[in-house]
Amino acid sequence: MKIYRSIDDISDSIKPVATIGTFDGVHLGHRKVIEHLNLIAKERHTESLIITFEPHPRIVLNKEVNKLRFINNPSEKAKLLDRAGVKHLLVLPFTYDFSKITARDFIKNYLINKLHIQAMTVGYDHHFGRMDGEKVEDVTILLREYGIAVERIPEQDIENVSVSSTKIRKAIMEGNIPLANRFLTYRYGLCGTVVHGNKIGRTIGFPTANLMLSYKLKLIP
Repeated sequence: MKIYRSIDDISDSIKPVATIGTFDGVHLGHRKVIEHLNLIAKERHTESLIITFEPHPRIVLNKEVNKLRFINNPSEKAKLLDRAGVKHLLVLPFTYDFSKITARDFIKNYLINKLHIQAMTVGYDHHFGRMDGEKVEDVTILLREYGIAVERIPEQDIENVSVSSTKIRKAIMEGNIPLANRFLTYRYGLCGTVVHGNKIGRTIGFPTANLMLSYKLKLIP
């Protein structure tokens, strides 16, 4: 998978099939979207592209930043997307000025004029761009104005519970790692450096490790 930090680095000749989102966890629902993305790309003889943002929009917009935690750090997410078969990952810098772009302008200036996308795949509850006045613009209608087809993927259920990053984060926070793992379809883990602590492990009969996380916004069970 090729990773881009600037939209100008992507070749005009690719003309990909795209999707857009944060993809925190790259869980079962996300992978259904990616599966369709790759299928449509193959049918159109092109390649798949995921567009995401760094930092997370809620950090820039200061929306409950103190409570904000993620299932994956950026490196973990990229590896999971690569394993899912994504060919291109565009990481757009998210700024306050960028947040002011309407969905209509984003589609015209980024998806059409810059990326020349052929089609788009989105999740059942997907939307992007700020409101145009008091109206929430429908992405499907806007893209169809340019002749771009949009496919929405229905909710994916496990044990009659819809899969979402929010529910996975809740399971992790409550210590229900088996449930989180079922939704993720992989084992949740933490990455960091083992450091010296208060030597408590010596007093409780089994060894312990103090982990300094490499990503400060990683969700801790």
